[in-house]
Amino acid sequence: MIFNAVGAGPPRGGGYIGRMDDRQRLTVMEEKIAYLEQALDALNGVVRELGDQAVDQQRTLAQLRETVRKLAEVQAPDPPDERPPHW
Repeated sequence: MIFNAVGAGPPRGGGYIGRMDDRQRLTVMEEKIAYLEQALDALNGVVRELGDQAVDQQRTLAQLRETVRKLAEVQAPDPPDERPPHW
């Protein structure tokens, strides 16, 4: 879940907190930390999902390689190298 909704994003106080009292500054920092924790959880979920997909793709690739190897062994031999009868 990446924050795509309207109004979603980092909390207010976008960088300038110089004229706030300590309580306001603390509130803004806590909001930012909460947002970052949420974003981190979302990104961790994406990384886990991509890792699972990579494992599945590696497994599928290994199966395909094995299938191709078996098909190559079973494939009919090349026909003998003979001149066509019309020569």
